[in-house]
Amino acid sequence: MASKPVKTAVEEANKQLAGMFEQLTNQEREFKEIVNEKEAEIVRLHQALKDLEMRSAKTLMDKLAKANEQIGWLNAGLEEKDQEIAKLKGQLQSIVTVVREVEETCGLKDAEPSEAQSVDNMTKRSFGIDLDDDF
Repeated sequence: MASKPVKTAVEEANKQLAGMFEQLTNQEREFKEIVNEKEAEIVRLHQALKDLEMRSAKTLMDKLAKANEQIGWLNAGLEEKDQEIAKLKGQLQSIVTVVREVEETCGLKDAEPSEAQSVDNMTKRSFGIDLDDDF
């Protein structure tokens, strides 16, 4: 009869082990499901981040393109202004030449330098030219 209690204890231990094994198997399955869900969530978040980065990059590229376009317009405007300034300087040079010819003709060339200079300065001032500019 001694073998029956041992057999019963072994059977009871086997039942407990089987129950524990089943419980661990269920927990493992649940953990794998959770891990799979979390991995799917990570993949989804990575894709969302890529999409966001692409939208941000596109937005930045659009802003850069607009800025480049505006710079182009500004450069074109500056080139036009440079041409206009060159034209005005040419006209002013012609005026200065005429004034000097008038000075020579009227005898102002031999006059005091301050008188001739004052005529030249008046001409420059009338055209808004800095008196320090030389032509």
